[in-house]
Amino acid sequence: LGLNYQNILTPQMRWNTASENIDIIPSNIKAGIAINLLDNKLLICSDFNFRQNRPTKFGLGSELTICEFLPIRCGFESDSENINSIIEDIANLKNFAIGISLIIDPIFIDFSWRNPDLEEIEDIYELSFGYKF
Repeated sequence: LGLNYQNILTPQMRWNTASENIDIIPSNIKAGIAINLLDNKLLICSDFNFRQNRPTKFGLGSELTICEFLPIRCGFESDSENINSIIEDIANLKNFAIGISLIIDPIFIDFSWRNPDLEEIEDIYELSFGYKF
């Protein structure tokens, strides 16, 4: 269970351009919950982002650890206004993601695919390498 309040003081960002435009970064409250099942082999989590002057975001995800060095993940996020729109987004795989990790302690490799709800971008593939200290 978690709760997070971001940008409490509503920070501002001044652009170093001729216009000297000032952007105000909105406040954001995040609330989330996670549960481990099947002897910690399955993690299910969900969160809400209540953003100032923007729609609320809802996220749902899971991670299944088939073997210790190869967890797989899937997730979904939506900023739709009602439950019917959220169900429609899930059915159309909008803002859906899947991923897998290869863990060889202390090194790990993550790969993911996302289908963002953007007209300009169809698919996003991400690959990252890490080292645990």
